[in-house]
Order: sequence, then C-alpha cells, then structure tokens
Amino acid sequence: MNEDSIERLLKCNICLKPFVEPVITRDGERYCRLCVIKSSGFNRQTSYMENLIPIEEKILLDMLDNILVKCSDCQEINIRRIDFHEHRLIKCSKRIVLCLANDLKCPWTGSYDEYNEHVNKCTFELLRPILNETFQYQKQFDEYKFYFNKQQNEINELKNQIEQYDNRIDKLQKGFKAFLEVSFQQKIRYEKFYNDIQEINERFNQENNRQNQLQDEIQQIKEQFNQISIILTQFQQVKNESPDYIQQLKEQFNQYELEIKKFQRQDLQRTNEIIHIRQISDQHQIQINLLARKKCVIPGKLI
Repeated sequence: MNEDSIERLLKCNICLKPFVEPVITRDGERYCRLCVIKSSGFNRQTSYMENLIPIEEKILLDMLDNILVKCSDCQEINIRRIDFHEHRLIKCSKRIVLCLANDLKCPWTGSYDEYNEHVNKCTFELLRPILNETFQYQKQFDEYKFYFNKQQNEINELKNQIEQYDNRIDKLQKGFKAFLEVSFQQKIRYEKFYNDIQEINERFNQENNRQNQLQDEIQQIKEQFNQISIILTQFQQVKNESPDYIQQLKEQFNQYELEIKKFQRQDLQRTNEIIHIRQISDQHQIQINLLARKKCVIPGKLI
C-alpha cells in the first residue's frame, strides 16, 4: 500500500522490496532466497548456497506477514501479505474461473465477476439435463462397447482353442487309424504264429512218439545185445568144439554189431532233430509270451 512506510530492515538490498523467504549469509547479510540465487554478484557455488540460513525470527516474519498490500486485479486494499495468496485463489473478483458446465465441455473461462452472467446464459448449462442423459448413454455405450470387445476377445480365444482342439483331434484320429492298421497286421501275424505253433506242437508230439518208438527199439537192441553177450559167452565155451559153428556165430555177431551201429546212428540223428525242434518251439514260445503281454492293445483272438 505504501512502500515508503515499510521499515528498511524489512527490505532486501538486491530487489529493494520486502523479504520473500529471507535468508542470512555467512557475512551476516540478509536477502530474499530467490534474489541470492539469481544475482550474478555473489558466488553461486554449491558450498556457498548450502551456507544460506533461513531467517526464523518470529517478530521479523510477523512484520513481513502483516504488511498491507493491494490487489492489482480487483483493486482491493488493506490485504495482509500473508492472506494475499488466499485472496487471489478464493476472494478476488477478477480471479480466472471455469464455467460450472466445464464438466459438460463448456470452453468458457473468465473472471469471477463475469461468472454469474455467463452461467445464466450458458448453453451447456441450459442443456445439462439433456447432455447429462447423453453422457450417461455415452458412458453406458462405452461400457457396453468395452464388454463387447472383451467378449469378442474371449470368443476369439475360444475359437483359437477350438481350432487347436480340432487339430489335435485330427492328429489323434490319424494316429488311431495307423494304430488300427498296425493292430490288424499284428493280429494277422499273431494268427500265423498261432497256427505255426499248433503245427510245431503236432510235429513235437509226433517226434515224441517217434522218440518213444526209438527208445523201444533201443531197448530191444539192448536186449538183443544181452542175448549176443550170452551167445558170445557160449561161443567162448564152444570155441574149440566147432569151428564152423564158431564162424557162423562170428558172422551173426558182426551182423548184430552192424545193426546196433545203424540203430545208434538213427538214434543220434533223431536226438538232434528233437533238439532242433525244441529250439524252434522255445523261440515260438518267446514270441507267444511277447504277444500275450501286448494283448491289451491287440484286438482279436487271444489264447
């Protein structure tokens, strides 16, 4: 209001106005903080700035707060400086404000003393009921659109999942067809093996019968050999009695020896055949066991 009436001790030596955020330097000088920072006449090194001490003398701060000022916008006078900021924000009739219908997108801005006149004529404010309803519909529409897009995304994800499932099903069907073909081939092989085993079993039974016959024949040969042994014993007894008879016995003995060797060769041959047949039978039995283990996946007839 009257700068001449302000005590000189309350003024900054740089801006010559009352202190704003007063600080004291290490030399004891008092300035506004912003004036010290902006001034080119002082050392602006970091160490110097850190040595600036805020002035906290209550009487000095109270005197600064109670200085009367005038609002250059509304021309109101006798405002305490401490209240000036609040005046500009809330009380000044020339402060810039927005229209009440700003939430309805009204672009008007102006001083507070023109506010009531504008509001009374504001088209946006007059249309507030309609615009509110429109905005409400717009909000609902945006919400519906959001949920629609969300559901559309979910539908697309489900379609992708269905497509993946279809692809998996196609692969499974192809694999199942291949499995059926393999199973059918295994069934054919299994039936062939089964028939072969039946034939081998029949041959094995026949060979067993032949072996039994051979054993009977061998038993007979043994009996004949015993008889020959008896004859030989008798031959020793009658060796000196009848040369012709002895010669006849020798020939008969040689004939028996030839027959015995013949039977021995036949027995050895049949024994080898039986061993070979048993080996084939064991191999087929192993294949039967392997097929029996796979019977859970081989459709068809099982033993």
